[in-house]
Amino acid sequence: MRNHVCLIVSVAVLCLAPMSLIAGGGWEEDFEKAAATAKAQNRFMLLDFSGSDWCGWCMKLDKEVFGKNDFKKYAKDNLVCVIVDFPRGKSLAKKQKQQNEALAGKYEVKGYPTVIILSPDGKQVHQTGYQEGGPAKYVKMLDSVISEYRKENNIGDPVPAAGGRQARPASRRPGTAKAGKDKPAEAAAEEKPAEDKPDKDKPAAEEDKE
Repeated sequence: MRNHVCLIVSVAVLCLAPMSLIAGGGWEEDFEKAAATAKAQNRFMLLDFSGSDWCGWCMKLDKEVFGKNDFKKYAKDNLVCVIVDFPRGKSLAKKQKQQNEALAGKYEVKGYPTVIILSPDGKQVHQTGYQEGGPAKYVKMLDSVISEYRKENNIGDPVPAAGGRQARPASRRPGTAKAGKDKPAEAAAEEKPAEDKPDKDKPAAEEDKE
């Protein structure tokens, strides 16, 4: 009996491991709150559409990029990061679930991970996903996209958070969105890395063929 208990505990720990890599990394879950912060602090938003506890490519992106200090430092100084999660291990609160599904529909997300970059005033700037090369390469890509957009649109530098503190890049928390026809993002469960696509009208990953 004791062995069975130990096995159950071990499995639970393994299931939660991917999220533990990025827990405390400063990811917001409330889109409206994040959007207000981005506008007030002249920061770009990074939306990570993820299946945090089941999508292999999402876990790789978290482990290889979002969980690394190079990305965390860049995000702290330049971004407001939002996790738009569709986990399967636990249920999301109804409001959170509705928000995430609405965002997936708005940005035509067809697979995970999909990463959307928004300007401080909420305009879509770029779409990408998992990329090989680690945090330094990913940060370089983000900085190039953001710097070019700032220059072309005369957008100033980001400002510190209130009280002189830089905005933190709020915890990523697992949950579950159950499969169903009324859930546009959950219907696209193809675990393929998203390609780098500046065209906002194209999905970042292939739609599930099942």
